Amino acid sequence: MIIFLIFFITTNLFSEWNWDGRYYHQSFLNFFQNNKEFEVKYSGLNVFDLKIDNRVNDNLRVKSEIEYYIINSQKGFLFLDKPEGININTLNIAFSQEKFKITIGRFLPNWSKSKFFKPLDIFIPQTYFLNLLSFKGIDGFSFKYYFSALSSIEVLTVPFFDVRNIVPVKNISLTNEIQHTVSAFNLEFNFSSFENNLVFLKDISSDNNLIGFEFKGDLILGVWSELFYSFNGKKNKIFKTSFGSDYSIKQKYFFMTEFFYDESGGEKEDYEFLRLNLKRMTLGKYYAMVNFNILSENDLNYGITYLENLKDRSFIIFPYLRSEVIQNFILGLSLYYFGGLGETEFSYKNFGKFLLNCYLTILF
Repeated sequence: MIIFLIFFITTNLFSEWNWDGRYYHQSFLNFFQNNKEFEVKYSGLNVFDLKIDNRVNDNLRVKSEIEYYIINSQKGFLFLDKPEGININTLNIAFSQEKFKITIGRFLPNWSKSKFFKPLDIFIPQTYFLNLLSFKGIDGFSFKYYFSALSSIEVLTVPFFDVRNIVPVKNISLTNEIQHTVSAFNLEFNFSSFENNLVFLKDISSDNNLIGFEFKGDLILGVWSELFYSFNGKKNKIFKTSFGSDYSIKQKYFFMTEFFYDESGGEKEDYEFLRLNLKRMTLGKYYAMVNFNILSENDLNYGITYLENLKDRSFIIFPYLRSEVIQNFILGLSLYYFGGLGETEFSYKNFGKFLLNCYLTILF
């Protein structure tokens, strides 16, 4: 932090400063049914966000994102690991030339190509409830070298990284953070009409490793897939994969489907224990998702999504809409129906029979 402070103080006064901000609000209303009576529970959050981008010169750049959180929620419902108050999501210095880019500080790599289930997006928490949130980055060092406009390799070193989501242990929820030093690389290359990535991560503080491969391209339909394989010297291993496709008609009607397999998922009797781990978006092993979306001429985006746990046959179905009501004023609304019974993953006992999700973003 002292280094960054000195850098800001001594920055050339004629450098190019850019900033933008937003206010974000999200509210949830859970409708629980007890006999013939409904009980309504409220939870929500408010976020004030500020992004600063300082281009010192053509090669040197300082970026930061600072957020202030106010949370009103039942414990654990919003799946957040950031405390109330001020949170620094990113704060980094980047030096770039034609062939390479070096980044030092807090930044947020995005290594996923899937659209719903993202097993290789190990740096960004997954959730299907929180719509437009930003997430806290990792503290470390990145070196990215561009072989060409279509191929590159990125090397990361992260001194303190929560490795719970790469530990190859089945059906166990690790509720306390495990901070280890990790190194990783991401090789991106193109073959025919496909974008491909090969990922490798090494847990230097332990013996855990991750190998991943993903691709995205067009074969009449748009197709993509991610493969996640973690292992260690004790012969423990975990395999995850997602694959999906989409199709659009006149850039107005959009169809998408995606499937997910997670070897680390549990059975019904494991769900209550697994829910303690806020890093998990899913609890079971087999999932399918189908989405139909319409984009109207006035940029009103609306549709319906169906998500099912194929093993216990519980599901969520939710219609949604999103619209920029006036310039820089975005309103979103979705209504979740939980179709699970008993101890299934999407049982209405956990979230209520219905969940109304409203969010508002004001840009400035």
